[in-house]
Amino acid sequence: MVQENTELIDYLGIIWKWRLLIILIAVVCAITSGVVSFVLPKIYQSSVIVEVGRVPRYRGTDRQQIEPIEDIESVSEVLESDEMLSKIREKFNLHATLGGIRASLDVEPILGKYIGSRLQARLIKITFEGRNPQLTVDLLNTLSDSLMEQHFKEYQASIKSLDEEINNSQDEINLQDNYQKVVREQIKVAERAIAETKKELSQLSLKNISPLEVLFLRSTLRDQERRIADFHRELKDVELSMQHLKDKIVYLEHMRAVSENTKVRNKPIKPDMPVRPRKKLNAIIGGVVGFVAAIILAFFFEYLQTVRVRKREKVR
Repeated sequence: MVQENTELIDYLGIIWKWRLLIILIAVVCAITSGVVSFVLPKIYQSSVIVEVGRVPRYRGTDRQQIEPIEDIESVSEVLESDEMLSKIREKFNLHATLGGIRASLDVEPILGKYIGSRLQARLIKITFEGRNPQLTVDLLNTLSDSLMEQHFKEYQASIKSLDEEINNSQDEINLQDNYQKVVREQIKVAERAIAETKKELSQLSLKNISPLEVLFLRSTLRDQERRIADFHRELKDVELSMQHLKDKIVYLEHMRAVSENTKVRNKPIKPDMPVRPRKKLNAIIGGVVGFVAAIILAFFFEYLQTVRVRKREKVR
């Protein structure tokens, strides 16, 4: 225990002995880091939050499911594609390479969830870093406008398909409604025919008629009654079909109501302060690194001095 305390005191003694050198190196490193941070170009950062639109899609069933227009992987591929970045570079007359622009761009989901192996998120944060704060904002606006323009085409196609399906269903309802009216008229005609047949049977029963004639009238009556029963069954089937179409229209109208195009939730704001270089942080890190390096150097110098002293003692 005494030996350990002695060694610790020796170490502290070495540090105290070389304290001026340690302080000097730490201060020089901190100042150097600060100066370099002032010389480095300022990098500004801005972000835009985009809400991806949603449209109905068929997923192996007759009923449509509402889903995002595009998943996060596809959105990222579109925004970071060579075609999109080339348009950006040409529009803003940038001298950077496509790889450099892509490295300054970041697309990440907000509150996403995995469906199968794919990540689906409606809120997407697009971040860009550049030397010009206004250029950063303009570039993000261009990216979000391009994305909304592409998604609007699919949104319009989906709404058009829904409207056509709703109109076709309504036309089918109108046709079935007209058919119902025709069937009801046929039922009235058949009912009048039955009434006349029954009246004729009651009148014939008072006269001398052949059994064959009575049998024929009764057979006609039964045919008319069966026909009316068939008409009622047809009416019931048509009513069920019409109700199914009405339910379908309600569902499709709901799908249309909840469908929406991609839109910007939070617009990019022109940054006032750069995100890099972080002058204070860099100075602190430089000072800490210089302090550690100076301590190591102090122990190295102390070792060299000890070696020289020992050599002199041996020579004597």
